[in-house]
Amino acid sequence: MVMTLLSDACALFFLWIFAQAGLHKMTQANAHYYSNLALQYFNLYQGLNDDVKKAQQLPWLNRAIKAIGAIEFSLALLVVVPSTRTFATVCIIVVLLSYMAMMAAQLYQGKKAMDCGCGGASQLKISGALLVRNLAYCVMALLCLSSGQLIFSSATVVIFVIAFAAISLNLIIEQLIANDQQLKLLNN
Repeated sequence: MVMTLLSDACALFFLWIFAQAGLHKMTQANAHYYSNLALQYFNLYQGLNDDVKKAQQLPWLNRAIKAIGAIEFSLALLVVVPSTRTFATVCIIVVLLSYMAMMAAQLYQGKKAMDCGCGGASQLKISGALLVRNLAYCVMALLCLSSGQLIFSSATVVIFVIAFAAISLNLIIEQLIANDQQLKLLNN
């Protein structure tokens, strides 16, 4: 019973995380932001001036970013359905580890001032704290491997409370990371 509650609560948490991330990538208003970010992450912009960079933001790049957003949004929906939860959870872990590896590669190259792109344009820059956060997300995702419930019951309220607490805690932690990064900039 407890594992089912935690599995369902974590599934709702990942519904929120991945739906938000996917929608940000699929929104036309964010296309330029994510194109620039992809160019930076994959070192596709080196030696190019701004006009050339804008021309380099080819339609295939925008389509690829929208496709990634659609995949993230689909995973958000699939993780809350008990029959597809295991598949979605494995995919979520792969996505999180992939993003973690990309951030770690940037940190290794000394690019600490880059946006992480987590959930849209934000104040968060890539950092060791975000690597730890993604690792914590992966551990939480493992809880989703347990099957969930299909029916509404009195335990459903507990599931929503746990999920809301996890989402709130995540928002607080991300704000603390952003504040710490801003303070470090001000102190330098």
